[in-house]
Amino acid sequence: MPNLATADLVTSVVSGNYADGTTWDNTLAPVTGNDYVIVTNVEQNGDATTSLEGDSITVDSGWLRLTAVDASPDTFVVPSLTLNGGRLDIRSHNQYAREVDLPNAVAVGADSQFRIGDGGEQFNMDVTLTAGLTGSGNLSFVSNSGNGTDDIATLHLPAATSTFTGNWSVNSIDSGYGRLSAEAANALGTGTVSLGTRSILVAAAADALNSTPAITLDTDTSELILTNAWVNASGVLTMTDGTLDLADSVSSIDRMYIGANAVPTGTYTATDLTNLGFGGTFLGATGTIQVAGLPNPSLIAETSYSFTSFGYTSGYSVSISNGAGDGTTPLNISGITVTGSDAGDVSNVINPGSVAAGTSEDITFDFTPSSGGGFYDFALEVASDDGLGTSPMVINVQVEVFDPLIAIGSGTQDFGYLANSPGPQTATVTIYNDGGSVDLEVDDVFSEIVGDPDFFISSFPGPIAPGGSGELEITFDPGALSGFFSGTLYIESNDYEGTIPTVNLSAVVLPAGDAASIDFGTAASPVESGFTQFIAAEGATRTIAGVTVQLASSANDIIAASGASATDLMTDGAATTFNGTGGNYISVIMSGFNTGTLDLLGAFNYPSGYGLPINIEFGEVGGTLSSVQGGVNRPAYVNYSTSVEAGKTYELRVIESGNANLAYISGLVLSGDSVPGGTPYGDFVSPLDPLTDGAPELDPDGDGVPIGIEWVVGGSADDSASPDTDKLPTGGLVNADPDGDLTSSDYLLFTYRRTTAAGTDANTTIEVNYGTDLSGWTTAADGVDGIVIFDTQNGFGAGVDQVDVYIPVSLAVDGRLFAYLDVQVAP
Repeated sequence: MPNLATADLVTSVVSGNYADGTTWDNTLAPVTGNDYVIVTNVEQNGDATTSLEGDSITVDSGWLRLTAVDASPDTFVVPSLTLNGGRLDIRSHNQYAREVDLPNAVAVGADSQFRIGDGGEQFNMDVTLTAGLTGSGNLSFVSNSGNGTDDIATLHLPAATSTFTGNWSVNSIDSGYGRLSAEAANALGTGTVSLGTRSILVAAAADALNSTPAITLDTDTSELILTNAWVNASGVLTMTDGTLDLADSVSSIDRMYIGANAVPTGTYTATDLTNLGFGGTFLGATGTIQVAGLPNPSLIAETSYSFTSFGYTSGYSVSISNGAGDGTTPLNISGITVTGSDAGDVSNVINPGSVAAGTSEDITFDFTPSSGGGFYDFALEVASDDGLGTSPMVINVQVEVFDPLIAIGSGTQDFGYLANSPGPQTATVTIYNDGGSVDLEVDDVFSEIVGDPDFFISSFPGPIAPGGSGELEITFDPGALSGFFSGTLYIESNDYEGTIPTVNLSAVVLPAGDAASIDFGTAASPVESGFTQFIAAEGATRTIAGVTVQLASSANDIIAASGASATDLMTDGAATTFNGTGGNYISVIMSGFNTGTLDLLGAFNYPSGYGLPINIEFGEVGGTLSSVQGGVNRPAYVNYSTSVEAGKTYELRVIESGNANLAYISGLVLSGDSVPGGTPYGDFVSPLDPLTDGAPELDPDGDGVPIGIEWVVGGSADDSASPDTDKLPTGGLVNADPDGDLTSSDYLLFTYRRTTAAGTDANTTIEVNYGTDLSGWTTAADGVDGIVIFDTQNGFGAGVDQVDVYIPVSLAVDGRLFAYLDVQVAP
């Protein structure tokens, strides 16, 4: 068996220290006589001068990291180092400034990376490749050091006449800069240089860049500093953006581009370049750069384009320019040839016959994808009389086709407020195919609803043609359950991007039997159907369905809020004052329960651009409150069930959980066998007693309108500040044809308001009586004696109908005809 210690080739098998045997497949520490190949992450610490054992080191993948520990400068002697697709890292052990020297030449065999720092190194790091580079692979120099933009990682190249033929790119992935310093004649070799984010290239010695054929500044933080001149008869400088510092040098190149503009032949100072108005930043008091001139004519174009398509025929264009150096010679286009794997999908190619000097023209074409979504590749070969002889110029085009594409009509589906045991309720979600050639197919296996099981998908659409739509049906069937229900619909399909649209589902089912359904808010805001209005204020009290409810707050600052959202129950509410401090809460104090179960449904919303979460607690007044739900964000519903006892008073506490001092509640439904119940009229007059001080014929607020009339017309039973006289019936003579028999007649039109609550209450009788004197009265009935009665639902707003009673003037006696509203309430 051969001795593994003298084997020629040793490969890393785990990430670890270079000097540890466990890192290598021969399990031995590196020694002279072996060649080492790194395919993992390998590190070596060094102090002063550190030598890595072995005849050669090749980094195929992963990285070799050399860490300077204490001394500075530090020297790492690395024998025959080759970067063959991996990475060489130089870093500081203690995050401070470092000087590191690599005295041996580094070969670049394949595209590789040289990185200084591993994140956050402070101050500056300077790494010197004393013997320079060899090889033909491209090298990416990356700065990963610095905790500010004044920190710079510099790669020094002091070796002259480099044989390196690969291209350079410079970039920073930390907050500092990466600087490539060419410190001898032709130090960078013969490759191009691309400067990216926070990157600097310095010509730090005479003739340092003369062998460099092209330099590109890609970002506004790219910088080229020509401390020494760049002289290259075929050199090309391209500035997408960034800074060019001419210093005191006299540079000369062939061509220069700023943005998409070719710089005309001439010699330029920093001021001259600025005055061109093409963009970029130019420095240097005395330096100049000579642009020798573009060929005549000169075809300039991007060599690659990427487009998107949605599956149908679309038109696209690419731009070509003529940068003729003399500013006059036109560029003649002799033809366009489409080549490549998807050339057959390209049609109607139109090109300009010629392009005037200094101008641009478009080549246009249509693209029709032949096989649905994916990437399509082809090339436009432009034949011309370009002075450089680059004909045809190849412009590569890639089109990504997004087809099919799913879209939905709405991301929410609210089934609204439903009576108990509503039976199955259905709604549809409209699904669109925005693609152009492939049917959209909704997956009936993986599409699902997550949340309350009372929501389920009841039917799926078939294949949806391009540009078409289909309906997915959702059914909500809560049975006899009540409360707030929610779920999320996830729609899986063959959408090209894998998009899974979601639809938020919600429903509120009101409880059966007696319930105190309360809509907190302002006097002017709408009231949700089936709910009792509760005008919010500090200390406000009402008795609803036998439960007495009072509002209070810890800071004595409850107000009626409005404008939260479009739905009635969520539009308004009770809220504490928003004042930027913490700890405030609303207490909803409740009493009058029977011993039994209390089911509570709370609705919470508030008009604000902030999250404003709340915590909710419940318990007996004076006792320990239990958490119902924490971190509730508006708009939200909360269900809660608990046991209560007769004779006790309970508190629902809504606590702000941030620092806004804001708590809020929009609506409340109290149900269960603990709710004793009440009449609609009794709820209306609370906290008055419908049998005593709240009797229908009384007028406790002194506005001249009895409570019974206020109950019907939508007034207030005990609000002296807001008289209800503006809600009383109106009357007058009209000439009309109310029954549509095309016979116009004179009528006494008697119009009154009727709330839904009063109109549907079995204990309330509402009639219009008429007569010719004040002693005998007849009840108006539609169709009797020519009388016509119209009911307009919500004619006076939500929950208030408009009733128009047309009484023929022919019923008058001696010119007398009277009418009045008669209301009878059996409390």
